[in-house]
Amino acid sequence: PKQIGDDFCGLVLNQPLGGLRVIEGTPLFDDRTDGMASVAAYTYGGHSVVFVGTRSGHLKK
Repeated sequence: PKQIGDDFCGLVLNQPLGGLRVIEGTPLFDDRTDGMASVAAYTYGGHSVVFVGTRSGHLKK
């Protein structure tokens, strides 16, 4: 696995996040108070784990 230090800022392979098809669905999480600035999702042990960064600098899991 890739070692991630304190100065890690992402990989070129996951940028940009644009696409050609619209993805529709029902939101599982909606935060209208703090606002989402970034989202990262992973599958771990058969579970989906989502980390949401807010505009005020907080991390929600």
